[in-house]
Amino acid sequence: MSSWVCRNDVSISVRIKSSVRQIARDDHDGIWDFHKYTYVDTGRLSVTIGSGVNIRETESLPLEDKMREIYRKLVEAHEMQIVRTRQRKIEAEKYETRRRKEQIETVVRDLEKHQVDNLEAFKLQLMKVEENRRFYSAVESHSGLENIEGFSDWIEWSRKVLPTEVERRAVPALQRHQALAEIIAELKQLDPSDAERCNDFLYHLSLRIRQSS
Repeated sequence: MSSWVCRNDVSISVRIKSSVRQIARDDHDGIWDFHKYTYVDTGRLSVTIGSGVNIRETESLPLEDKMREIYRKLVEAHEMQIVRTRQRKIEAEKYETRRRKEQIETVVRDLEKHQVDNLEAFKLQLMKVEENRRFYSAVESHSGLENIEGFSDWIEWSRKVLPTEVERRAVPALQRHQALAEIIAELKQLDPSDAERCNDFLYHLSLRIRQSS
């Protein structure tokens, strides 16, 4: 048998057709066994194209007279293989698009969680500042403390420090929130079918996260 592989992995093979013939064999014990078979070449050729097309020559029609049919079947198999290859490529692209979409959605959820965590951390800081403010107010209103040396200076200092402390804590928290909001907005604008753009953005985002951590 001779085999070839054409373009797009379309295989074609030529072989001599065989027939099954029952033969009688003596098992050397005086008993003839008529259930033995052998394969005998018929001398006629057959052509197999791909995995499903088989063209055989007959006594009345040799294989060379079927070349037109062989060529037509080969072209059909070639075109079918092209279609299958294209379909596999489309399915692979769809899978990658879904994977990138899920990856983007996961990153967005993580960043939104960071936004909430950032807000909660800032809220706790403000609560602590507000607690200190109430403490200073209570101390300031306590009778008799104003006569203690340095008390007035301490109260004046606390009045200056508290607003500054709030601002000092608020600015970075607000900056982190805005930075996360911008990244989330960009992520939501990404087209999952644009592999190059998505991969590039996610790669540089991972670098930024590693550098900031």
